[in-house]
Amino acid sequence: MESLWSDLSAVKHEFDNADQHSGDAADAVGHAELARRIRSFSSGWDSHRRELSESIEKLAKLALNIDNAFDDSEAELVKSIAGEK
Repeated sequence: MESLWSDLSAVKHEFDNADQHSGDAADAVGHAELARRIRSFSSGWDSHRRELSESIEKLAKLALNIDNAFDDSEAELVKSIAGEK
């Protein structure tokens, strides 16, 4: 689950920085109309990207909470097996 949290956090980071990446791509194409279309497409996806980013963040937090719950349960189980309270 910790790995899932890490992967989802990386995906969220990419979504959050997509405008920069598309701007870099637009600058690199060397054709004004294609660059304009890349920027237009990217800006048209802003609200969708924001929603996806928020959902990915929530999913990442859930994965981290699950991982923490497993760790806590394992610690309690170890104590129980060892006869500790």
